[in-house]
Order: sequence, then structure tokens, then C-alpha cells
Amino acid sequence: MAGTTLRRGAKDGRGNGGLKLAAATIAAASMLFLPGVAQGSAAAEAHPHQGKVKPYKPGMPDIVLTKKQRTDLDGGDLVQDMIKGETEEDGGKGGRALAVQDVNAPAEYVWDRILDFGNYNKMVPKVTECKNYETETLRNGTEIIKTNLKLNVFGVKLNSFFYHTYFPSKSSLTWTLDYTKKSTLDDSVGFWHVATHPSQDKQADWSRVYYSVHLRIPSWIPGIVIGYLNKKAIREATTWVKRESEQKYRADFAAGRTLGGKKPGAVGLPGGWGAAFSGLGSKTGSKEGGGGWMPSWMKAAEPEPEPEPEPEPEVPDRRKQALRWVRRSALGVGGLCAGLALDGAIAGSDGGGCCGGGGGGEGAGAAGAGA
Repeated sequence: MAGTTLRRGAKDGRGNGGLKLAAATIAAASMLFLPGVAQGSAAAEAHPHQGKVKPYKPGMPDIVLTKKQRTDLDGGDLVQDMIKGETEEDGGKGGRALAVQDVNAPAEYVWDRILDFGNYNKMVPKVTECKNYETETLRNGTEIIKTNLKLNVFGVKLNSFFYHTYFPSKSSLTWTLDYTKKSTLDDSVGFWHVATHPSQDKQADWSRVYYSVHLRIPSWIPGIVIGYLNKKAIREATTWVKRESEQKYRADFAAGRTLGGKKPGAVGLPGGWGAAFSGLGSKTGSKEGGGGWMPSWMKAAEPEPEPEPEPEPEVPDRRKQALRWVRRSALGVGGLCAGLALDGAIAGSDGGGCCGGGGGGEGAGAAGAGA
């Protein structure tokens, strides 16, 4: 990788004649599983030395990507490099591996997968068992995680003891071997760093993941295992993290679940769909919402307005109805008088009209009815 410089610690050491550092096997640590012969007494024995390879420092690595590498990342490809014989401690035969990968998930989802050591056997190829045997959280929030990891590659059983240091404030994890326990792997150091994606339109739901490892292995490792590690391991190191992070992010988003007390951000779909959909949402900043872009249909539903009361049915005007009936009838003068009489009855009058008194009204009513 052009212009790549990785910050390293001050620890120094020298190799010995019984070991070889094949660049191909650098990829072994790509999956954070580093080989050692599985022995029941290994955990009770101390490692024969306290480290021969300089450990990495946490923080953003000093990496300068070329234009082509940036284009490859934008296209969804993995950028990787292997540097051979860079230090005297490798005897001119060793080196380290470096990989960069964009992941369509926020950083907290990437860390959720990387730190889930207990489930590595379900996520990482060739891992048969992985468990933490000691954890500690320091006052500054830094976490110490000691992990025993085993794998089986073409029948060769490998065992490792790792001392991980997770720096939440720096979004970095570094590791060395746990030198208080014996690993068949001679030495291993490495780091993960997860950064917000540098592109403005991807910062809501994308991360850029950096990975590097430097290791030494004993000479008895079979060539078939080295061949596998050389061809597949460095790629699988980042692709499993990408696959698992994106899968969990999409599942949580679809179900409306949260991770670490945060609401899922923009739609986590491959190919930058998340950034496209984020424009459909609205900016949320309430304490409940946690802030960030999210589609409007993901917001809490507002209460529906109460329906307006229906108007009461209008009471029929019987006087108008009667007069309308009279006008439409063909009863002549008698019908008209009957209508007027009915009109007077509705109004509460004592009669009167063209037929004379109350009796006239009553007779007209009868005549009208008879007609």
C-alpha cells in the first residue's frame, strides 16, 4: 500500500534459527485466530519469551491510500497489502499484512461483531472454539480481554492465547500473545481500527475498517496450511466482519431494535442505499430519539386526531311537509282548506280560514280525507 506507515511500540527482539516467518502465514491472524498446537498443559506453562515483534499502538493508522485503492474501496473491494522482510527481527524473511475494507454498518455494529469472541466459532471459518478466560475494565474505560482461540485447518489443530486491549475512546483494539501462557505460535501482534467513513454521504451508516497483523510461526506448520492461509485468510479476516456486521445491522433496522442504546441510523442496505434513503427522513434530536438521520416511517407514531362529531339529524318541519303535500295534490279548494286546517293544528291554532270556524276546519279535513 503506497505510503503506508504503521505506528509501532518500542519493544524489540530477535528471532532464532528454529523458526521461519513465511509471509503467507501472516494472514492467519487475519481472523484473529493464531495457531498453536492444542495441548492440555499449554495454559499452565509460560511462553518461552516475552515478545519478539513490536506491538502496535492504538489510534488511526498512518496510511495513505492511492487513488486506485480509494476507487477500489468505493466499488466495494477489499484493499490489502503484504510487506515482506521489513525489519531485522524477521531475519529478512518475515513481514506483515494490512487490509482496509468499507462496511455498510455503523462503527458500533462492527465492534459488536469483532468483540463477540464467544461466537467466533459461528462466524469465522476454521475456528472450533473461542472463549475469554479473563476480562478487566480499567478506570479510563480501556478493556483488557484475554482469549483462548482454537481452530482446525485440514486436520491440524491450532491453539492460541491472546492479550487484547480495547480502546473505546480511540476506536481501536490491539493484541499480542498472552506471554504468561504457552502458545505454539512463536509471536503475534496486530490491531483493528474502525473509523467513520470519510465520505459525507456515507457517514450515517458506513464504516472504514483497518486491520494489520505481524506474526512469527514455527517451522513445523505444514505447507498445505500455509497455502490456505496465504490464499484466503487475509480476505476472510475482513469479509467475515463485513458480512456479520451488515447482516446484524440490517436485521436490527428491519425489526426496529437498538444496539448499545442507539437507534439504528439510515437504512443499512448494500450499495449506498442507506445514504439515499436517509434523505427521505427528518433530523431527530430528542433525548428519546438519540439524534441522527432516520426515515420518517421509523419515527414514533403521532396520536391520531379525534374524529369530529357528526352533526345531529335535522328534525323535519311537519308544517312545511303538509303544505308541500297539499300543493302537490289535486284536491281543489277542499284540499286547500284541509291543508290550512292542518297547518292551524300544527301551529296550535283554534281553526279559522276560508271554511270558517273550528267546525269548518274539521269538516274540511273529513271532506279532504274522503275525497
